[in-house]
Amino acid sequence: RRPVASISGPGLTCPGDVTVLVEGGAPNGSLVMLLSPDRLYNPVESTFDLGTFLFHTGMAPGTIHIVAEVPTDYSGRGSWTYQNRGSMQGTGVIQAWIKNSGGVRIGSSTTVFN
Repeated sequence: RRPVASISGPGLTCPGDVTVLVEGGAPNGSLVMLLSPDRLYNPVESTFDLGTFLFHTGMAPGTIHIVAEVPTDYSGRGSWTYQNRGSMQGTGVIQAWIKNSGGVRIGSSTTVFN
């Protein structure tokens, strides 16, 4: 089953904090948070072989940026909070690579839009 991402916070509609939560990741692992422009997102996902897992994404290759890496807890849950200063809402798509406790990428989450 694919880890599920959700997004919440006042920064989705105005300046403020935005939190991306991923549930179902690897216990005591980490999440590598990825950001890409939403205008280039394709809802029909492509699959890329990254060596240790197949990366399923609608993000456009060449536009993906790593913006953070955050730990997951014993249940595989982790979150990343960022500050929207007033111009980010409706501009990006966010997804996470999942790393196990040994630091190996093993999958990816669903996507969310800011």
